[in-house]
Amino acid sequence: MDARRTMMLNCVGMRHRVTLTTLREMNESCPLKVKFEREPKNLYDVNAIRVICDERPWKDMHVGYIARQSAAEIAGRIDHGRIQLTGGYLNNVNDGSGVGEMKVEFTRRRAKN
Repeated sequence: MDARRTMMLNCVGMRHRVTLTTLREMNESCPLKVKFEREPKNLYDVNAIRVICDERPWKDMHVGYIARQSAAEIAGRIDHGRIQLTGGYLNNVNDGSGVGEMKVEFTRRRAKN
C-alpha cells in the first residue's frame, strides 16, 4: 500500500544553471510544477537528485538540485524503492542566493504484513 505525503525541501545551485533574469521571472511565476530525477553517477554527489521544471516556458529545464543533506537522507530510500518522488512545486526563488523552496510530493511504500 502507498501513502501519499509531502515535504518541504530546498532547490540549490540555481544560479549556476539559470540566468538572474530567468530566476526573477521564475519567482514571479511561482508556484511552478517540478519533477525529479536521481543522478547516482554525479561526480560530485552520488546522492544527487535533479530538479527539473515541468512548466512552460522552462519545461524540462534542469534548474538545480535537492540540497545535499536532504538528498543524502532520501536517495537510498528512492534507490531501494521505499519512496518515490512523484512531483512538486517550486514555491519561490531567492535570486540572490539561488535557492528555491519546494513542496515535494512523494509516495512511501509500506511494508506488507
